[in-house]
Amino acid sequence: MFSRLSIFTRFLVISSSLFVTLAIIFILASNFFIKNSFINRSKLIVSDAIQFEAKDLRPADFSLTDSDHAKKVFNDFYGRIKTPEIIRIKAWDYSGKVIFSDDESIVGKRFPENGEFRQAIKGQAVTEIGEKVKPENVSETGYKQLLEIYVPIIFRGESIPSGVIEVYFKLDDVNSRIKESQVIIIVIIGIFSLALFSLLFLIFKMIINKQIEKINLQAKALDSASDHVIITEPEGIILYVNKAAEKLTGYSKSEMVGKRPSLWGKQMPKEFYDNLWKTIKAGKSFKGEIKNKRKNGTEYQAQTEISPVLDKNNKVINFVGIERDITQEKAIDKAKTEFVSLASHQLRTPLTSINWYIEMLQSGDAGTLSDKQKEFLSEVYKGSKRMVQLVNDLLNVSRLETGRLKIEPVSTDLVAFISEVRKELEPQIRDTGCQISLELPENKIEKINVDQILLRQVIVNLITNAIRYSSKDKKGVVTVSLIVSPEKCTIQVKDNGIGIPKDVQPRIFEKFFRADNARTVVADGNGLGLYLAKQIMDSSGGTIGFDSKPGQGTTFYINIPLSGMKSKQGEKGLEG
Repeated sequence: MFSRLSIFTRFLVISSSLFVTLAIIFILASNFFIKNSFINRSKLIVSDAIQFEAKDLRPADFSLTDSDHAKKVFNDFYGRIKTPEIIRIKAWDYSGKVIFSDDESIVGKRFPENGEFRQAIKGQAVTEIGEKVKPENVSETGYKQLLEIYVPIIFRGESIPSGVIEVYFKLDDVNSRIKESQVIIIVIIGIFSLALFSLLFLIFKMIINKQIEKINLQAKALDSASDHVIITEPEGIILYVNKAAEKLTGYSKSEMVGKRPSLWGKQMPKEFYDNLWKTIKAGKSFKGEIKNKRKNGTEYQAQTEISPVLDKNNKVINFVGIERDITQEKAIDKAKTEFVSLASHQLRTPLTSINWYIEMLQSGDAGTLSDKQKEFLSEVYKGSKRMVQLVNDLLNVSRLETGRLKIEPVSTDLVAFISEVRKELEPQIRDTGCQISLELPENKIEKINVDQILLRQVIVNLITNAIRYSSKDKKGVVTVSLIVSPEKCTIQVKDNGIGIPKDVQPRIFEKFFRADNARTVVADGNGLGLYLAKQIMDSSGGTIGFDSKPGQGTTFYINIPLSGMKSKQGEKGLEG
């Protein structure tokens, strides 16, 4: 949510949070320092006053057993040190007995567990602060907290205290001083914050303007580009757009700068954008087709590529987005697909008749055939069968590309399913002499929902290719394996064949594409098998990929999530 705010709004939020945090820290610190400063000063003043007035006392005064005499001695002493802040006094002898107090109920009692007294009798003045029981001679108004000050009395010529004088000191004054200081600090922080905010804003504005100016200078050449180009900061805020972007989206430059590309986007599923951001945030380029909406409300298809700009530490500092309008191309592709579908349908009827008549001739319905005639008819029949397969593949491509192919997953035991597919290919395996082995889990695995017709098409295609493109220099070896992980099932088809040249690997799933080394080994082929396999896996929520080394072999793999293939409504299934 925060990343979607404008740059200025984020600056305000961050700076305001910083200033409030500083204000709280300063106020808390002032409370602490003022209170401690006041306590230390009070401790020093009271200790000095008590030490000064104690010169008239004698060591014997701290061992008096006559309470009346002790009362007279220390009452006189109390009168000499008493101030409006000092509201109680106690005199302790060396053993921890109270020999005088204005609270007569504790006179003569010992409090040996009093930690402050034990520390003070060692010769060090001690203070303690805390909520206290209100003395009788203190009114309710003004009574907040009391500071207890323990002062050891050491007479000249002695090394240890003869006793301890304890006084209670009111802290009302420190609380009022804290409030006054808080007001002053808040005013100072407010002035400082305003000045700092103004300075930071000016610096911020200068940096942004310089960044925009730099980008504009570097991007002048892009203004004449025919493709839509934008440059954004790492969170997607647009810093630059070229004229083609204005023309494509219908929004002006002023309407787009400072906004996000969602201004004309938001037409794709959430998963699409999640994957997009995950890719580019990782420092990788994203390529794909996207549907957007112009300012006037019309939708268009675009081929998009978003690339990160990295600094010397490989940190993303900008994104460059390029879009090319392919709406017209898509319409042409659709028309071509529909034409291919129509033509394929029209070809099926005569091909069916041709195959039927060839079979009749081969059966001798029109008379006995010579060996040469049978040979010719066999070649014609094979060519007709290849033509039928091509027509079926074209129809399947048409249904996939137009979204008319239905996907109907059913619960399936993949181990038994793969074994069954392998058995169906036994004649082809036997004719080629290729060795095929299965590596399947020994333990029983959970069934998974797959469309058996579609998955069979993919696996048959991969195994058939592995057999056909096995090296002629050595015996073909193909391994089909099933690997089950906590997230997915992976079916691998590995061969030791000719491999795929590195320079054509990015094109291997393109429609009608065949590598040169594949054409050399097997002349016939339409280049639709892998294209269909990828379309099927992509449409059903799975993935397909491969690893290959030229001359050493190829491993194709398909991944199916444990949730199974995605169901999809459609008009028809695959043509066989």
